[in-house]
Amino acid sequence: MEIIEKIDINDIIPRVDISGQITESLLAELHDKNWKIRNEGLKKISTILTETKFIKGNIGELPRALSPRLTDSNTKIAQSALGICENIATAMGPPIKQHIRVLFSGFVQCLGDSKNWIRAAAISCMNTWGDQSGYKEFFDEELVICLPHLHSNLEDRNSYVCKYAQEAAIGFMTHLSYKFMVRQTEKLKPGSKTVVIAGLDKARPRVPITTSKPISARKKDDDIDTSPLLAVNNLKHQRVIDEQKLNVHEWNFTTPRKEFVELLKKLMSSAGRVNKSLIANMFHSDFRYHLKAIESLTEVIPNNILLKGLDYLQTVFNLLIQDNYHMMENEAACFIPYLILEMGDPKNAVRNGVRGLFKQIASVYPVSKLFTWKVLNLKMHVKE
Repeated sequence: MEIIEKIDINDIIPRVDISGQITESLLAELHDKNWKIRNEGLKKISTILTETKFIKGNIGELPRALSPRLTDSNTKIAQSALGICENIATAMGPPIKQHIRVLFSGFVQCLGDSKNWIRAAAISCMNTWGDQSGYKEFFDEELVICLPHLHSNLEDRNSYVCKYAQEAAIGFMTHLSYKFMVRQTEKLKPGSKTVVIAGLDKARPRVPITTSKPISARKKDDDIDTSPLLAVNNLKHQRVIDEQKLNVHEWNFTTPRKEFVELLKKLMSSAGRVNKSLIANMFHSDFRYHLKAIESLTEVIPNNILLKGLDYLQTVFNLLIQDNYHMMENEAACFIPYLILEMGDPKNAVRNGVRGLFKQIASVYPVSKLFTWKVLNLKMHVKE
């Protein structure tokens, strides 16, 4: 008897690489201040997709350029951008999964638009992306992180917000249980707690009966880490004092010994309150948990980490400038040398981002010292 191997149609479809057609001039049109030029850029991209039915996963910087157009002030452009994103998913197939982190937040934001046809386009786009890339189940721990937002909406003054929050609470209670969600309201103010529990009570009768154990039966409340990734603390000031006293750790060894591993775990646990589950996986004795930790980190890291990092630094320095902050030497040494190295990056977006950062840094750090850093790096002659 001959066994016929199942063939995935996506593996045999010939696909075209369109990255060469996504030029810098085309991307610049998508960022132009004139809405007509932005619209022309979208039409050109639509034409490329029409002429090429099946494309490869490499589409250059197109996702990052399309992302702001999803929430464009011109709703016609936003609708066109959603349509293009849907067509990209259809043309690319399963590889579209790699671009979810860049574009999906824009799809979700469009769901809150006041215009029905924008919301309809967003739903259609999200469904297409889900069909092509697959759906991931919500873990209980991820639902717990969302509870503060649900509580806030349950006591919102807008009756429609409260109504839909109660609808959402049904799904939460299905997985977390009513008792667990009530316990999570203990940290709320008395007035808020009363309103939130009343909303949960209204939704409770509609929760479907399930045989799965609630989260409270599988895991203790203390084991669930709902804290932010980085909590505010005074350890930065303490680190400065320690460095002045030369009380610092030098990570210089050939093979990491057990005491170094334990020290690193202790520092990570206390410094910024890294998620407990992540720390447990990182320092587990089984390497499969290490892979799980890497996978968890990969899911939250965007495709282009450098550009995302530059965007983050711009936001940080804007806040520092507003607070009239003066940067210390040890803080400058953490990233100024590396920013100087990126001034020779072949990508215009990176070079422009670095130049903009140096203009901001000049407002919180002496220009004379900044010039000294540049001279030192020129002597190293790493990049022109």
